[in-house]
Amino acid sequence: DSLVINGITFDSNNLSKSTIYSIIGPLGCDSVHSIEVEMLPLKTGVFTETICFGDSVIINGETYNGSNITGTETFTNIGKYRCDSVVDVSLVELSIKTGLYTDTICYGENVPINGTTYDSNNLTGIEVFQGVGVNNCDSIVNVNIVMLPLKLSVQNITLCHGDSYVFNGTTYDSTNLMGTEVFPNIGANNCDSTVLVNVNFLNEKVGYYADTICFEDSVTINGTVFNANNPSGSFAYQNIGTYGCDSTFLVDLTILPQKSSVINE
Repeated sequence: DSLVINGITFDSNNLSKSTIYSIIGPLGCDSVHSIEVEMLPLKTGVFTETICFGDSVIINGETYNGSNITGTETFTNIGKYRCDSVVDVSLVELSIKTGLYTDTICYGENVPINGTTYDSNNLTGIEVFQGVGVNNCDSIVNVNIVMLPLKLSVQNITLCHGDSYVFNGTTYDSTNLMGTEVFPNIGANNCDSTVLVNVNFLNEKVGYYADTICFEDSVTINGTVFNANNPSGSFAYQNIGTYGCDSTFLVDLTILPQKSSVINE
């Protein structure tokens, strides 16, 4: 600053001097004054701060960010003597915090990350975690989810007529020919495995023996004697053929009536 007294300018180059004031008082005498001016030192300061990537700070109306990290700001009329204060601004912008999250999930599963659900319809994305670390900066994480394909197989079962088969605790028979069985936690990733079950029933094996014999004759089949007193019956032959099915054998005899004769004497 500077000060003008009696036409004399006092500043940093001229802080003291005697000056004569003419025609002073009732008698018009001169007055001599010795003037000393004290100049206060320049008020300076330094503002340093560390900010997160992408953040900004406003100082004295000026915006400082990654594109404007240094500058000088003048604050006017500060303190008792209303002097100006000069502040050197220096910012440090931290580098962006980035990360990668990868995971492998089973078919049909999902994983929640930062409030977002990732599933078969949403396998990739970007998540922002706010206020992380010492400086409470945001962290950006790229998410990449790999979904394993569905584990699916088909189990075709052939059964004999009248039989049943228990698969994974479910009974399959003539009233339940198809189904879906799920085996949980199979393999390295502990995924579920789905098996489609199809049951095919073989036709009933039936044999038939029919004959006509005389009244007094007989036929022995499978150790059983068939005659006029026992003209019909059935046998069960077990474990016959490729699939080891039972076979039913029916016997039906026609017995001719007994011949009779009349002797006249």
